[in-house]
Amino acid sequence: MFWIGLLTASYFITLMTIAWKSKRKLNSEEVFFASRKMTSSSVCFSMSATEISTVTFVGIPQAAFASDWNALFLCVGFLLGKITISFTILPLYLKLKIASVYEFIGETYGPSTQKLTATLFMTGRVLGSGVRLFLAAYALSVFFSFSTSLMIPLLTLTVTLYTLTGGLRSVIQTDTFQWWVFMGSAWILLLYIFFQTPFDLNDLYQWLHHHQKLNWTSGHPLWSWDRKDALITGFIGSFLLTLASHGTDQDVIQRLLATRTRSAQKALIGSGILNFVVWITFLMIGSYLAYRYDGQTIDSSRVFLTYIRTELPLALQSLLIVGLFAAAMSSLDSTLWALTTNLIVDLKWNLKQKKRGVYLIAIATALSAEIVHQIFIWSKSKEILHLGISMITVVYAGLLSLFLFAFQKRKGNEQIGKVGLLLGIFSALILFLLSEFTNLFSLSWYVWYPGSFIFSYGMMRLLEKMNEKQTRQIKL
Repeated sequence: MFWIGLLTASYFITLMTIAWKSKRKLNSEEVFFASRKMTSSSVCFSMSATEISTVTFVGIPQAAFASDWNALFLCVGFLLGKITISFTILPLYLKLKIASVYEFIGETYGPSTQKLTATLFMTGRVLGSGVRLFLAAYALSVFFSFSTSLMIPLLTLTVTLYTLTGGLRSVIQTDTFQWWVFMGSAWILLLYIFFQTPFDLNDLYQWLHHHQKLNWTSGHPLWSWDRKDALITGFIGSFLLTLASHGTDQDVIQRLLATRTRSAQKALIGSGILNFVVWITFLMIGSYLAYRYDGQTIDSSRVFLTYIRTELPLALQSLLIVGLFAAAMSSLDSTLWALTTNLIVDLKWNLKQKKRGVYLIAIATALSAEIVHQIFIWSKSKEILHLGISMITVVYAGLLSLFLFAFQKRKGNEQIGKVGLLLGIFSALILFLLSEFTNLFSLSWYVWYPGSFIFSYGMMRLLEKMNEKQTRQIKL
């Protein structure tokens, strides 16, 4: 317990110190943009830290343990999606100098659509953060023998305390620190495995090769409606997911707005490259665990946590617990700040109500995490990586279709925008629920997410044509 207490206390003291030192006079320019003076490297690492969560910590080793390295193929879609955004959507956002990405929707469709879009995004993001918070509480409950339901409010309170210390600058700098804590703990674990664990490296490689554990493309179908290892559907799904998550999500875009155009592009593409570093690190851990527990019956969703708790020395256990804290905190703090920005900019709250907004969102996230806890219990799938992505993705189909239409039209019909947004979200939600909780059919998120996007965008196009035809008839 000494090591756990020492490292955890050191981590939180350092975190609060960084947050306090980054505190500035919080005028609107500093609150929303960090005065646009953040470096590309800090924004890059901060973005990567936000993308990291307990889904990464638990889900990626589980994927390699149960199957192979096929999940790495998603990073190809992630990177190409980020490159596309960096040269198309991002320069426009920076040129407009918007504090919230939904101001762009307000300029295109009107203020009521802006408010609706921000509200639906906030609802979806609270659910997505609930997924991350639940998984963090689920993992930490294994170590501390507390119930998951008790760990949820404890983590929420901790994140809320240091998020209130400063503005966007504080979030970016603390997340950069947490990226290094998270990845440093994983790299130290790999060094321990290679130099302190009694096994033959050649024997490990031969075993992995024999059991095809290192495959990430060969042996997998190109296309499948329900399989989560299909290559083309996986690439399409991850590419479209990135267009939505990094092109329409305030949680991510707020960081890019804190720097200049070229720096923002470097940061975005750099975070796509870091995806490979992060995923390969945790896939390596999962592959070793498959070798270590060969022939034993063990719950794949708990395999990494079980290994940490039962087989590592206490000091290394403590370090990885701190890394787990960092994974949870780095994704939750940015969500609190992003949604508070939405309350102030899109829903027109007063800047002085910032603290109240953070408290409100923190409570909503904690409640969402408990709902996700129950969903996980009842879901057919226990694959943490794909279940977590599925739940986060539900709101993105409508957002992506709405933003794509706005980029093409630049002045759209308000009612058409609202209908398209709602159709995309509700169609994705229905397909997700039917796939995860019924036996009617089973679609992977690779399929139902792009399908919902295409349906939503197609309906907006159809309604636009009908509206144009009706306008012409009236003029005649």
